Parts: sequence; C-alpha cells; structure tokens
Amino acid sequence: MLSQDHFYWEMTKKYVVAFSHIFSDIHVVRTDSGGLDVKDITVPVTYAGKRKMYQVLQRNSTINGKVSTVLPRISFLITGLTPDPQRKCNPTNQISISSDATTEEFMYNPVPYNFNIDLVVWAKNMDDLLQVIEQSATFFNPHYTLTVNEIEELNIQRNITVTLNSTDLEIDGEYDEESERTLMATMNFTLKGFLYKPITESAIIALINAKLVDEDDNAISNIELDWDYLTDITTETRTYGKEAEWPD
Repeated sequence: MLSQDHFYWEMTKKYVVAFSHIFSDIHVVRTDSGGLDVKDITVPVTYAGKRKMYQVLQRNSTINGKVSTVLPRISFLITGLTPDPQRKCNPTNQISISSDATTEEFMYNPVPYNFNIDLVVWAKNMDDLLQVIEQSATFFNPHYTLTVNEIEELNIQRNITVTLNSTDLEIDGEYDEESERTLMATMNFTLKGFLYKPITESAIIALINAKLVDEDDNAISNIELDWDYLTDITTETRTYGKEAEWPD
C-alpha cells in the first residue's frame, strides 16, 4: 500500500536549522567588581543530547581539565514527534506543482506534526545561566513565529510556531572544592511543523463524453466536449420508440 517512488523532503533537518537560528545570537556579558563589562561571550549552539553534550564538554576542556572553560553553551535535541489533529487540513486538497498539455503534477496537503524539542543551557555560574534564560524566554509569550522555506525548489514557504512549554532548573548545591559545578536549565519546546507527501503525476482530462437523455421525445444524445475550449465536437442522437427500453 505504501509502495511508491522514493521521496525525502528533509523536513526535520530544516526545522532543526530554523530552530537553532532562534538562539544563534545570545550573549553572556561578564563584569568586574566595578560593574564594567570585561568580556562578551557568544553562546555556541550544538545539536546534541544531555549525555552526549556532557562528553563533549569533558573532551574539549583544555585548561586543567575544567569543564567551565568551555561554558556557557546551549544544546538541543528533538525528542519525538506526534500528529496534531487540531491542525489537520483536508487531505484531498492539492498543491499544484506544474502542468502541461497532457499531465499535471501536484502534491496533497501535508500532515501536521508537533516536534518536541529539549534545549539545555549549560553554565558554570548562576549569572551566566540566568542571562541565557532571560534572553531566550523573553521572546516566547509563549509562542514565537519564524518563517521556514520548507521546500525551496517548489517555492513552499510557511510561518511555523514554536511554543515554550516549561523551563526546569537543575542546580546541584552539594559539591566539593575538587569538583566542578555545572548548572543546567532544560527548556521544553513544541515546534508545530509539517511532513509533506510525494509529488503525484496525473493525466489531464482532455475530452468529456457525456450521455444526455430527453424523456419527452425518447432521444439519447452522445456528446463529446473538448475540455480546453468546451466546444461541442461531435453529437450523435438516436431516437427510440415508446415501447423500447432505455439502454444502460
């Protein structure tokens, strides 16, 4: 039933890139005791889960093996996707792609899906963590809308809504002098995206053959109409007696 030509619109990849762009210009500013700015850090964004990101932080620590030397950072991961029946469109509606004299290419309406995304903010101190959270959460009220070129070659562009569901702080208050404290905040998002179906090719109806019945004079007319010009090409009328049965 699902057998068909291969198709792949890379929708999840495109949503990953679009989502990461939201957080691509977040900065952490550190000040001295006098309140003067001494350092402006652009927070890197990485596509990775918590465990993988922690391993990356450990591996990239180059000064005395301290994780804090590569913080703050942001990582995120798509954790699942579910159908969204509330946004369901008429599945038989078509998006026209191209057509010529004999065939037409079209695509049926896409299927709405909710992409669940967990974003983790990593920091070595509370002020860094709160700076990143405030710069991120402020723009979600609780929604943020971004424009995505979903299928660029078909000129399909759509406004996509991203919703901030929750923000959880993970702060370990018990650590000794030899261990590094890593603060984390997990922000859960829902991206309301779509999965597109394959392109369908169908022959264009060029000729219509209609059968008209006139019960008053027992006549049947076979009429052929040209679809492009709606002109009567041929008409054949046959008259049957009153006792004759009408043919199927």
